[in-house]
Amino acid sequence: MQKQSKYSALSLEQAEACYQLALTEQKLGNIEKAQENFDRAVQLFSEMDASKQVEKVQLAATHKTEKIPN
Repeated sequence: MQKQSKYSALSLEQAEACYQLALTEQKLGNIEKAQENFDRAVQLFSEMDASKQVEKVQLAATHKTEKIPN
């Protein structure tokens, strides 16, 4: 049973990392890379039945942000 909880924690960390990376890519103006990471985060959160997190990611994916100037 301990192995399963570690897998869940790892999945949660991966999903959150994908979400945070997507937000960063979005701010940098790398929309395609951002969308790939948003999609991966949704997939991972969905596998965990984490509907609130899925909703959070989907909302962020549709949010338009200003690109950070170079």
